Amino acid sequence: MKRMNTLYFTRQEQELFSALPESLKEGWTVKSVETLHEESSDELFFRLRMAKVQNYALKAVIDSLKKKSDLAEAVKHIDFTTFSSEAQGELFFLLGVRVLTAMILSVLAHAMSDEDLEGLAGLTYIRDSLSAVNAPSARL
Repeated sequence: MKRMNTLYFTRQEQELFSALPESLKEGWTVKSVETLHEESSDELFFRLRMAKVQNYALKAVIDSLKKKSDLAEAVKHIDFTTFSSEAQGELFFLLGVRVLTAMILSVLAHAMSDEDLEGLAGLTYIRDSLSAVNAPSARL
């Protein structure tokens, strides 16, 4: 499997990344994200409400999230490693850009290994893709 080595970071995330040890930063490319296009609360609520998934465990998580007012706090209790890549993708779409940003900041603040940064590379790529879909020009 090809390693993703590009991190799509906001200015705040770049500052956290720059504080990491040089040995950990080595080999990573950072691309600046100037603007994040977040979903509205109504859009996220609609996504959660309309979600139709076959995976029982994912359905249970989604049902639980529907009852939460603070999704960023709620995801701290989810073990994403128990889900397939496909299920994770569905869940990340439902959570949206704002929650992914909170997750990225949390992981980045505690990053200690290349494996942590590899996970961040995936999260930042997904967030960048969702943000692009949310951009006003994408909605025309």
